[in-house]
Amino acid sequence: MKIKVDEVEIFDLPAWQIELLEYIHPSQDLVDFLKSRLIYQWSHKVNQAYIQLQTDWMPKLIADGAVATIPSTSKEAFFAFVKAHTDYKDRDAKDLENQQP
Repeated sequence: MKIKVDEVEIFDLPAWQIELLEYIHPSQDLVDFLKSRLIYQWSHKVNQAYIQLQTDWMPKLIADGAVATIPSTSKEAFFAFVKAHTDYKDRDAKDLENQQP
């Protein structure tokens, strides 16, 4: 069983592991079970990133006198608002900044 993202194979579950999983899960439900686990893991990671973004940025935005309103209609709107801020840096930019003397 191959797991792909954007047509790029990221993982190949060997036959013996599939058979092992069938020891505890009905074979007819196995694919749905694996899909649900992948979706859960991805969703959980995205939610954790959003919580961290809010924790880091809400105090900054509240303290920023140039910010009149903070979007709260959706996670996507809040992220776009933060990302457009001049002080926003993604993880790569923060790591690079921390490496420089």
